[in-house]
Amino acid sequence: MTEKDLRLIKQAFEYTDGSDWNRIAELMDQAESDQAFTILRNRQSYLYRKEETFSGL
Repeated sequence: MTEKDLRLIKQAFEYTDGSDWNRIAELMDQAESDQAFTILRNRQSYLYRKEETFSGL
């Protein structure tokens, strides 16, 4: 994993609000490794589910 990937992951984990899930898609486009992409996708999924729960869905 590259330094850029590590920065992207760190940035993704700074997003804590459920409505931030869509911002991670931009980070996923910049990922340089499959491992980083997977971590970002999992974070996006977590935040999306968090928003669903908060909305009562």
